[in-house]
Amino acid sequence: MLAKQKGYLIITKNTIVRRAIEMRMKPLPEDKIYDELRKFGNPIPGLEVLKNNIKGKVGLLFTHQPLFELKDAIESKSISAPAKVGIAAPCDVVVPPGMTGMDPGQISFFHALNMSTKISKG
Repeated sequence: MLAKQKGYLIITKNTIVRRAIEMRMKPLPEDKIYDELRKFGNPIPGLEVLKNNIKGKVGLLFTHQPLFELKDAIESKSISAPAKVGIAAPCDVVVPPGMTGMDPGQISFFHALNMSTKISKG
């Protein structure tokens, strides 16, 4: 939830978002467990375009406010995440050569990042 209920920002796995969109594109079965979902209205077949564009990191923002009014609230809630192996960095990362101050038992950290290392006596 954003800034005193001005909108909802949903960030989840893409497969869950695609599945939810697929459910809104088709008519629901005539079963009692779907009665709550029928309150959202008729199927929307035009959502196929949205479903096909869900790739990479996706967040859905639902609001009645202009987006520029919520920009500061969204950016204030963002946090940095630790790096993961195999993910491209959004900016250049330079590790200068030299002593790391780490003991030889922690060399696996650099190997996981495909960085060559040399152990020297300190």
